Amino acid sequence: MDEFDTPPSAIDAGGRLLIHAPNIHQGGGRTLLVALLQALTISHEWKQVVVTLDERLKLDESLAGKLTIIRVAPTLLARLRAEWSLSKSARKEDLLLCFGNLPPLLAVKARVVLFLQNHYLVEGVPTLELPLRLRTRLQIERIWLRRYVHRCNVVIVQSPSMQRRVEKVLGVEAIVAPFVDGATSRGESVPEKTLDYLYVASGEPHKNHRRLIEAWIHLAQQGYFPSLGLTLNPMVNEVLCGWIADKTSLHALQIKMLGTLSSEQVERTYLGSKALIFPSLFESFGLPLVEAMALGVPILASERDYVRDVITPVETFDPESPVSIARAVLRHMGVPQKAPALMSARDFLKAILASNHSTTSESIANR
Repeated sequence: MDEFDTPPSAIDAGGRLLIHAPNIHQGGGRTLLVALLQALTISHEWKQVVVTLDERLKLDESLAGKLTIIRVAPTLLARLRAEWSLSKSARKEDLLLCFGNLPPLLAVKARVVLFLQNHYLVEGVPTLELPLRLRTRLQIERIWLRRYVHRCNVVIVQSPSMQRRVEKVLGVEAIVAPFVDGATSRGESVPEKTLDYLYVASGEPHKNHRRLIEAWIHLAQQGYFPSLGLTLNPMVNEVLCGWIADKTSLHALQIKMLGTLSSEQVERTYLGSKALIFPSLFESFGLPLVEAMALGVPILASERDYVRDVITPVETFDPESPVSIARAVLRHMGVPQKAPALMSARDFLKAILASNHSTTSESIANR
């Protein structure tokens, strides 16, 4: 696989840029895709940009007017038609950027760059907690990726850990080329810090919301009630949000459901939070980590390779342990934590004798 070191304009003066993303409409993929499209509206490298998009992806009218856009319905038949159309329309002088984690299903004449960011497709990550329809789709797409990845001239990922996984599992070289939407403070008035902690994430199982809430329960049992904002949509994650609501009520937790936020709303929410907490079990990149860092928000995160690929957190924890998460929060809050005092073997024996005597006395008293 060759290196992607040639500027786009040098591929062919008459070539087009084709962006194929018929399956991207939410989450980090949407954020990156919109950022890319915005950058293309001010770029002069391409005479024509043709973008194939999921019809559910909403774009600003001014942005949509500057690009040639083909909309695809979120159905299997529509996706297959889009693949067939791509195979027929792509020319040798074109550059095809497959932004939806999958290579072309049918052979194309264009040079192909695959942007791969879905961890589920690369490795056999357990999917039992996912809905049956989603599990079926992932299995089909895994086969699709493995069978046709060698049609790509270049595979691009966003972190060294993802690069290692792709090269090991798929047997192809990958180039690390991370990018973000350029979120920075725009000089507006900084909002009041109304949240102690913020978790920007959708509701997939690997995002680890349940252990995060269990950590908040552990904190409550010790008398600490920090506020926590979650970007979950009850309409999309009904079961998870219902479970969180029950735990919130039972333990008097300070949990705020923020719903799905726009890019501008997310930035204001970052700035209105004292820290970002990020307990995800795995990520191909972890976009919120980079966004929070760019805005100067302290980060508490899982002790995982994907985290240190992009940022240095102020606190880390074992994401599979609610106690570890809670302890990291307490450290960040400046709460002193003491380990049990060590004792000698002789003191240990005395403790056993004292315990036995106490138990015997209580037994006699209760007769």
